[in-house]
Amino acid sequence: MPIDTALVGALHVEYLRKREVGGIEHPHHALFQTSTIDALLSGNYDGDASFAQLQAGGDFGLGTLDALDDEMVALDGNFYQVKADGRAYEVDGRLKTPFAVVTFFEPDLRQPLAGPMGYADLCTHLDRPVGDANVCHTIRVDGLFHYVKTRSVPR
Repeated sequence: MPIDTALVGALHVEYLRKREVGGIEHPHHALFQTSTIDALLSGNYDGDASFAQLQAGGDFGLGTLDALDDEMVALDGNFYQVKADGRAYEVDGRLKTPFAVVTFFEPDLRQPLAGPMGYADLCTHLDRPVGDANVCHTIRVDGLFHYVKTRSVPR
């Protein structure tokens, strides 16, 4: 009996679809990191990956800009430079980063807060569902804030 190549091809496509290998838009539950924190701490401040390239690795994360020019925050696919004045400025995709960690934010758990709380209570609340502190977790807090404190390093 001859092998039905159409059936084999269809089974292969179905197998890839179920394994989320064929045709996925981006890796699920994966971190993309450019460089290492040790390289950054050793003074390697020259950016080698553009923010346009970084978008392929994730839409949510943290990092810095070329020459250690302030802090970078990625949120909803947009990259922002948090300057020493405390304000966030959108980053041009052509700029580069010497260090960044991003992921595609895909929450497994959503937990509405019961009401207003201070920073210490929020940290305690967020630590509960995390579990293993040795595993990377991404946490996003949406809300209205009376005050947000930022920290940054000027170039």
